[in-house]
Amino acid sequence: MRKNVVLSLIGFSSFWLASCGSDGGFREATPPTITFEEVSANVEGVTYGEIVEHTFKFRNSGEGNLVVHKVLSDCNCTLGNSTTTDVPPGGMGEIVMQVDTGTLKGFPVGFEAEAKPISVSKEVRVVTNDPRGDIALTISVKVAREFLFSGDHFIDFGTNAGGKGVVRELMIRAVGEAKLLSIRSSDKAVIASLHPVRSETGTLYRIRAEQLAASKGEHRGNLTVSTSSRSLGQLIVPVRGAIVPSSTAVAEN
Repeated sequence: MRKNVVLSLIGFSSFWLASCGSDGGFREATPPTITFEEVSANVEGVTYGEIVEHTFKFRNSGEGNLVVHKVLSDCNCTLGNSTTTDVPPGGMGEIVMQVDTGTLKGFPVGFEAEAKPISVSKEVRVVTNDPRGDIALTISVKVAREFLFSGDHFIDFGTNAGGKGVVRELMIRAVGEAKLLSIRSSDKAVIASLHPVRSETGTLYRIRAEQLAASKGEHRGNLTVSTSSRSLGQLIVPVRGAIVPSSTAVAEN
């Protein structure tokens, strides 16, 4: 009987020691802790209009259950979603972040001299019950413009003598998958046509515009170029010029 009592006391002492710290007090469990494998990503080779996606993986390295409340973005071009909302200790989760480059302003059209991609950084904030606060995730994207003008982005016929037609040309390069489909003129005195040209970098298009000889007076209008781009359905090329009697003309050919 005495032997059984001694064994019981030893078992109770072992349980007590396992439940207490070295100073005899109870050890509190560590709070939930979200630990990401990476908090930033760099993406290159993107053309305006593409959707960039990256997955950020994380682990709950704490001892409490981790709760992902929400993922906040800094603009409507950026979206972040969590694949799970409750992560147990030691469990894994993912934040999927998307950047829609087609909604970025001022990017689709540029000039050959500006062919270098533009760097853009977008951020989301992950809100959890981790007491350290929100975690910021960032995607840095190098975006190439979708269309590049080789020279001017407008056509100027100048002032020309009556009875003489004037032809001007303009070159546009389509960098990504998008294509130029058709062209029309808002000025009846101007006719325009679109011609694809072989190129090693993207597709090059030549726009040929002719100001008709019979139409006298000042002309201002637009050439509307339809595209297959999902983010920029049309390119607008301003057109201007004048045809006057031959005695007052100043040729600008």
